[in-house]
Formats: sequence, structure tokens, C-alpha cells
Amino acid sequence: MIYRFLSVLICCVYAFVLQAAPATGIGLKLVQLPDPTGPATMKAALFYPAAILTGTTAMGPLDISAQRDAEPQPGSYPLVLISHGNGGSMFSHHDTASALARQGFVVAALEHPGDNFRDSSGLGTDRVYAGRSVQLSALLDQLQTLPQVAELIDLDRVGIFGFSAGGYTALVMAGAMPEFERLAGFCSRQPASVLCPGGGEIIRSTPPIQPLLDSRISAAFVMAPIGSALFSPEALRQIPVPVYLYQSAADSQLPQAEHGQYVQKNLSTLKGHTELKQADHFVFIAPCSKRLKATAPAVCKDAPGVDRKAIHQQLNRDVVTFFQARL
Repeated sequence: MIYRFLSVLICCVYAFVLQAAPATGIGLKLVQLPDPTGPATMKAALFYPAAILTGTTAMGPLDISAQRDAEPQPGSYPLVLISHGNGGSMFSHHDTASALARQGFVVAALEHPGDNFRDSSGLGTDRVYAGRSVQLSALLDQLQTLPQVAELIDLDRVGIFGFSAGGYTALVMAGAMPEFERLAGFCSRQPASVLCPGGGEIIRSTPPIQPLLDSRISAAFVMAPIGSALFSPEALRQIPVPVYLYQSAADSQLPQAEHGQYVQKNLSTLKGHTELKQADHFVFIAPCSKRLKATAPAVCKDAPGVDRKAIHQQLNRDVVTFFQARL
């Protein structure tokens, strides 16, 4: 009798382990979707748990830890949206996307129309300052209609990850309404800022594009975000969801007093904070391959003593841990 009981118990446990086993690989799917802010299309890279062991895919100068169009592992997974910085791409944070997919997340990394390495036509306009959040919200809507994608996503568990302008976008999506009139005052104090080539004036569309807060976002992980130039302290305090913040003390693009430290000081839902002491702004971009170092040295160069690979190993652990706890 005891033997039969143990045999049944072992079989049940074994069946549960098989059912709950993590994915052994990472899939990558590239999609194009309508852009709500203009006539162009939006490109996005989807990373997801795959059913079989996968390797590395070369995408231009990048080595992506995922296999193109690999068979998904069936399941319902939390979703993390990724928003890159000005002039970036859907692969700017591919290592983090792969780390999340390996741990049972679907990741949708958007390439923002009008603000990417191919096309910077939206810089200085509300298509970027307001349109980025509209684009991401539309991406979230449209993922629900994609064959072989919609069934993988649990829309009750959605987070966002963003860097620089993408960190700003993540804060907007999470609940902080920007105030565009603040930019002129900021630029009068910081005229040499990368945010101020137009003197603080934002070119508005007709009708103006309005920023879109999205109540479907349940958690936000932000790195080196734009701060006082666009957010009041009250706006940041209005964010209702948990936020984790990474910043770099030696950031030459968005100095901390007006940006990272300002955001840290005013967030009421800050759940974690990491400051890198010597690293510059672009340390948050995925570690560069030799091919990328040859074509984009400014993005790939780090200060002496800064180990980008080691930083990203810790960063990716923090990202996974944060979203596992919050989603």
C-alpha cells in the first residue's frame, strides 16, 4: 500500500515538473504594425520562450541570443515592453530581452518611428515627446491580434523597461504626465543639454499629439531617464505602480542632478535603486560585438575600469527579479 502511494506521488510530481519546466530556448519574431502617429509602420522585435534549445542569430552587427521564428513553448506569459533611447533600435537592449524570455517572459521591443538610428525626423517634435507613449500603447493593443503571439501573452501582467528617452517614455506610460512647457525653463538653465538644440521649443502637430498614460502597465524599470526637463515633482509622485531606477553618476548626456537624482527624489513608488559610479550614459546599451564597436564606437566606448558585460549581468538579474516579483 505504501509502495503504491509513493509510486503515484512520484508520478504526479514528475508530471508537474514536466508541465512547469522552463523553456530551453529563446525565440525571436520580427513584426511590422501600423504607426498611430504617422503614415509609416512600426517595427518591433518579439522575444519569447521557445520549446527547443536555440542558439545565436546574427542581425547586422549584433549577435542576438535567440533563434528567428523558433517554435514557441505553449503557455501564458507576462509581457515586458521595451522603449529604447533617442536614435536607438529595437535591439538596443537585446541582452535584457533574451534574459527575460529565458525566464518565462514575452518581450516586445519597439523601434520608435521618427526616433531611431535609421530615421530621426521626429526629434524635437511631439511625435517623439508625446508619440512614443502612443506608439507603445498601440503596440500593446496590436499584439492581441497577432497569430501565435496573442495566445502567449497574459495582458493582466504587463511591465515596461526603458532607457534615456525610453526611460522617460516608461514613466509616462506608468502614470506621470509630462509638462512640455518645462523644457524651455530647463533649457534656459542648461542650454548645452542634448535636449536643447531647439532652445526648449517643441514643434507641435495639428492637432497636437497627446501623451498617453496606460493603466495596463503594472511595473516600470527605468535607466537614466529624462527628469526635470519634462516632469514636475507632482507628476512623478502620481505614478501608482512600482518603479526600479538605474542611473550612472558619470552620465555626460543626462547629468544626475536634473535627471536620475531628480526622478529618484520624487518617486513615491520607488522599489529599488542602483547607481553606477564610473559609467557613462551608453553603458546601458547591450554589450557590443566587435562588429558594432567598429561601426558605432561612441555607443560602445566605456571609461577605464568599467566592465559593461559584468554590469549587464547584474542589471539583467535585477530586471528579471524585479519583474518576477511585480508581474
